[in-house]
Amino acid sequence: MNAFRWLVAGLAMAVVPATQAAMFPERLVQESERSALESIQRYADARGLAMPVVKDYQYGMKLDIARAFYFSPLVESCATVPRLMAYENTGREIEVVRYQGQGSCRSQR
Repeated sequence: MNAFRWLVAGLAMAVVPATQAAMFPERLVQESERSALESIQRYADARGLAMPVVKDYQYGMKLDIARAFYFSPLVESCATVPRLMAYENTGREIEVVRYQGQGSCRSQR
């Protein structure tokens, strides 16, 4: 019975940090994305271009990048976090892609 308690305690201690590292507050995601879209909108307005709809990146998706001009800043988190990349394609249209990127984890510096 005593070994079982140690096993349960050990598993709990291993699982809690892993779940905390995997979670990223939705509020911060929304604030980061709103700030990014404002920057992209200013870029589009300055060039007289239309603001596009954000597309979620899917593996194998073809990207027609002529000039990348915006990448979401790194977020202090050990989790995988949503990020945005904005670029002009070869037709001079702006495209925005949302993808999952690794946060900047203090233990990885």
